[in-house]
Amino acid sequence: MSGRVLLAVDQFSLDAEGAPGSLEVSSGEAWAVMGRSGAGKSDFLAAVAGLVQPGQGRLVASCEVDAAGLEPLKKRATARGQINPLDPTRSAEVVDALGLDEVRDEPVFKLPAGLKAAVGLVQALSGKRELVVIDHLVDLLDPWRQKAAITVIREQARTGRSFLVATESPLVAEQLGRVVLMSSGSPTKADTVEALRREAGQTEIVVEAADSESIRSLCEPFALSIRHEEGAVIIRAVEGQEAAVELLLKGYGHVKSVTIKEKSLTDILSVY
Repeated sequence: MSGRVLLAVDQFSLDAEGAPGSLEVSSGEAWAVMGRSGAGKSDFLAAVAGLVQPGQGRLVASCEVDAAGLEPLKKRATARGQINPLDPTRSAEVVDALGLDEVRDEPVFKLPAGLKAAVGLVQALSGKRELVVIDHLVDLLDPWRQKAAITVIREQARTGRSFLVATESPLVAEQLGRVVLMSSGSPTKADTVEALRREAGQTEIVVEAADSESIRSLCEPFALSIRHEEGAVIIRAVEGQEAAVELLLKGYGHVKSVTIKEKSLTDILSVY
């Protein structure tokens, strides 16, 4: 069931001459904002936060917006200084989750980039506003802090907060579960990762076998297409039949190996 619409983006573009796009963000959703360098990811988030005006169309937030990463922290900012005095318990949980306890009083100019990015997240993740925009900070975290930050985001999304996270990382996007693709200042595609995978087409199954013609005959009832390629048979299975094909082939004597090859999110997004 969809939650309340927190952000309505209608025929929007940062460029007055660009091809506009539309998007709705409902409560409890976490979106990765992706696109090539210069596509407008950061400026789009700035527009959501009310810092930039659109070149065309409308962008309406039905709630206040918390932002992280759009403006630099002051040199002497500390993790302790980012704590929300209205909810110190939640703030302490965020500081602990991001591993900042031991450096909570260190000014950010003394910290490496990953810790500085973590400090930059504290205020927004400790806030109460329903919509949060995060500009590339998650990408700067070391792997375990990145995992912890995404866990916090997903837990807060389950309570009704929504997130727009600008990222270059397909791994981050996979974990958030939804993608807004920016191009030339416009949100050109917005959907769940699962829906994007379905739209991109069937999974390929790569089969190494001594007798490729027998493999073709065996798999035809399950396949949309079968082709030969450098000693292998490439099968595009009917949706939902990939596992059946794999099990069937692994028990067949002529088969050397079976590999299920899913398209990466990078491959999927490259067509848009």
